[in-house]
Amino acid sequence: MAMAFLLGFLLGILALAALEVAAMLLLVSHLRRKQEARGAPPPPGADELPGERPFPYEKQGYLWILEPEKFPKVTNERSSLGGPKETKDKKNIVEVFPAKKMAKIKGHSLTLSSPDGSQTTILLLNCTVLAISASSMPSRKWLV
Repeated sequence: MAMAFLLGFLLGILALAALEVAAMLLLVSHLRRKQEARGAPPPPGADELPGERPFPYEKQGYLWILEPEKFPKVTNERSSLGGPKETKDKKNIVEVFPAKKMAKIKGHSLTLSSPDGSQTTILLLNCTVLAISASSMPSRKWLV
């Protein structure tokens, strides 16, 4: 009985050692792949401007824009909390009507396409990108 227990104990130790060796080999191969990917030469055309990282493909998506022709509409609303009318607070509500446009970034220009087919191109030279949100939330934005 003691011999079977000892044999089982030794087999368990060998199994754990084999598992640790396999985990170490996987970790080393994963780290080697990462290191090789970092040392790869940049793709051709990557030197458009010094200090910039190239885009591997064009970026595109939908963008909500408040057009300058459409001015915000300001309305006053009274709160409906009870009490005399003199103590009720006024709330200013600003209504805006943004337009949904298709946006494409290619090279150093942003092209906006309206649903009616008109296009506007904005050059992005000497611009600093402050924020880009790629979430699926309706509050996503690009600030340039």
